[in-house]
Amino acid sequence: MPARHAGLSLCSFYFLFYGFYGVTIPYLPVWLASRGLDPAFVGVVIAAAFLPKVISAPVFAHAADIWGRHRVLIQLLLFATLFSLVLFFYAETQAWFFSLTMAVNFFAPAILPLMDRAALAHRRADGASVYTTIRLCGSLGFAAFSLLCGLLIDGVGADGVIWLGAALTLACMVLARMLPLDAAARTAKVGAHSTDAAPPAPTAAAPTAPTTQRSRAPLLQILSDSSVFWCIVASALIQASNGYLYSYASLYWLALGLDTRQIGMLWTVGIGAEVVLFMLARHVLARISPIRLIMLSGAMTALRWAGLAWAMDPAAMAMFQVLQAFTLAGNNMAIMAFLAQRVGDQARTTAIALYTMLSAGLFMFLAINLVNLLGLSQSGWGFGVMAACAALALPLIAWSARHGKVPGGLP
Repeated sequence: MPARHAGLSLCSFYFLFYGFYGVTIPYLPVWLASRGLDPAFVGVVIAAAFLPKVISAPVFAHAADIWGRHRVLIQLLLFATLFSLVLFFYAETQAWFFSLTMAVNFFAPAILPLMDRAALAHRRADGASVYTTIRLCGSLGFAAFSLLCGLLIDGVGADGVIWLGAALTLACMVLARMLPLDAAARTAKVGAHSTDAAPPAPTAAAPTAPTTQRSRAPLLQILSDSSVFWCIVASALIQASNGYLYSYASLYWLALGLDTRQIGMLWTVGIGAEVVLFMLARHVLARISPIRLIMLSGAMTALRWAGLAWAMDPAAMAMFQVLQAFTLAGNNMAIMAFLAQRVGDQARTTAIALYTMLSAGLFMFLAINLVNLLGLSQSGWGFGVMAACAALALPLIAWSARHGKVPGGLP
């Protein structure tokens, strides 16, 4: 597949798949509530939904690193997600609603490490990475379909959430057939004579990770390199500090007297800043090493949450929301650059899955429940807990930098 067409298919897939998240993350609670479920039960379901990926992300990534059939796994996971969404219309009991929500959050998140692995492997004709451009399309898809779903709910009711989510999943299934195979999958399928998206030649500024024969235990390889492991943990803590924003922030802002238009503006400011930094990713990573960017992202994220903990004026809140550029874009592109440089081809999907499992699974679940345990779900101090979570990443990333040879530059 020509590099230009391969890049277009990856960008389109990210746009649609993150659009799926732009529908389900903000609006699935709305759909569950429309079925007459108690708000307390809906809260339990949404909090628990962060846990299934703790199992699914590393399991399917490990299978991909060993088996190499990334495209087949992606299509199977998409089919299972679509099937679970369709079953929502037939659910009548709390147990079924809970089980199906867990199923969607078991299968769908396991796709992300496989896709990030494919995006990291894709290169332009001149050998340059286009990962940040591809990931930018995901942010745009999240914003676009989140807005579209809100309009759809106003027009057709809450069932529009499931219909739109299912339509996006089906579109991703069709598009997955055109995705370029990454290096690991090509090696398993046709050996070393592939011509698609060859990795760039190593340079002094940006050495590539070793490419050895596929390991039978890629997770053990990652865990045995303590500097890589603790860098993953640090970056995951920064990402997991979004937990309060994703769960209770809108309710807190409503309690402060903000209306839904103002709250929507705050979300838009954050996504806009995220998009801008993704657009500047190549220039940023050319001037600062990935590990230093993770450290900067942790500091800026801690500042963001600390500011939102005391800010009462929407203008001040918007100013701190701009720092989402570091919380998500800066941290994401830095950890992916770091893994591309430090983790060999045979274990990279597993490394990405470990990051996903911790950041969007275990750590985020623990962060949300810590806020609940402290009774801060309707308090600005919930943001304070997230500031502490992000700040904890700083000594870990500093330790990782001291105890490992960390390259700079682009993946």
